[in-house]
Amino acid sequence: MRPMKKSMGIIIILLMVSSVLGLVFSYSGGGNNPSEHTIRYGDHVFTRQENLYITEINGNELAFYYTPDVVLGVDMPQEFVDAYTSSDIFLLTQDVDDVSVDFISILTYDVTRSVVDKGGFVQPGFTTAVQQLPVLTCDNATSLTVYAHSGNVTSATYEDKCLDLSLATNADIALYRDALIYTYYGVI
Repeated sequence: MRPMKKSMGIIIILLMVSSVLGLVFSYSGGGNNPSEHTIRYGDHVFTRQENLYITEINGNELAFYYTPDVVLGVDMPQEFVDAYTSSDIFLLTQDVDDVSVDFISILTYDVTRSVVDKGGFVQPGFTTAVQQLPVLTCDNATSLTVYAHSGNVTSATYEDKCLDLSLATNADIALYRDALIYTYYGVI
């Protein structure tokens, strides 16, 4: 009976080791780099590289913090989405002394670059006077405006041509950055 127990133990160990190896190779896409794998969403293939999801959209390689299926869950008013996806010109504004000004500036830069790459125009600004940039607020919005700022609770409200993005965390800033770019390119 002893040889049978020994052979069963070896079989169980082999099964466990092969299961772990199977998980490792399926996560890495079977490639040579275990930190890289791919995800398909619609017509787009995303490759995970160094904590970013990389894909090509309209001939441009773009990097995202989140995949489109995760971003679909963000609150984005449909009235804004309709205006945003049909507009080639809009304004992006923020508070110069915001506690998250660095992260919101990344949102502004990345969204601006993506829109310009697609042939659109973005006028960046601040809610208070800053050298050589216009003062842009929801109160004086004459064109489609996105106002991104820190807040206690994350919310997105759209009124009088202005999307007011109140963002509670840096992760929310990254999430809405991705949502704005995916939405503009029609990925989501």
